[in-house]
Amino acid sequence: MPKLINRNTQRRPTPSPTNNARQHSTFSLIFWCAMGAIIGLEASNLSAAALSWFQLFLIVIIAFYIARTYRIFAKKIINKRRQSSLNNK
Repeated sequence: MPKLINRNTQRRPTPSPTNNARQHSTFSLIFWCAMGAIIGLEASNLSAAALSWFQLFLIVIIAFYIARTYRIFAKKIINKRRQSSLNNK
């Protein structure tokens, strides 16, 4: 009699994106929308004031993104140092 192979036939759902990936995609969406708005305003030459506000908005978004990336990087470095100090004891 042949051996029966026990298989798990249930399909697992695809994992949802991590929190970091979700935030990155949100940033990309806002970034490219702002870039499109700036390019559109420059092409149509509507008003310099609106263009400067969009550029300021884009600079603020980039600054927040850099700060968040630095914070994540710093946490990883701190955790590595903690783990290495715990392993050395």
